[in-house]
Amino acid sequence: MGAAPAAARIYGHRPGQAPPVRCKIHGTDLLREVLAGATTFVSGMYIIVTNPAILQYILEREARP
Repeated sequence: MGAAPAAARIYGHRPGQAPPVRCKIHGTDLLREVLAGATTFVSGMYIIVTNPAILQYILEREARP
């Protein structure tokens, strides 16, 4: 087994294609980083727009000494 099939199994690209952009900090690819950012954004918007009681609870808890 050569290096190219092993890379295709690990990184999900074929020989001759550019490998996915890797994040040096987390070791993930760009697609997963964008997906993580989008889910974080959507959950933040849920807290702020749909259920502001959660945000109020967090702010009150942080204000306590």
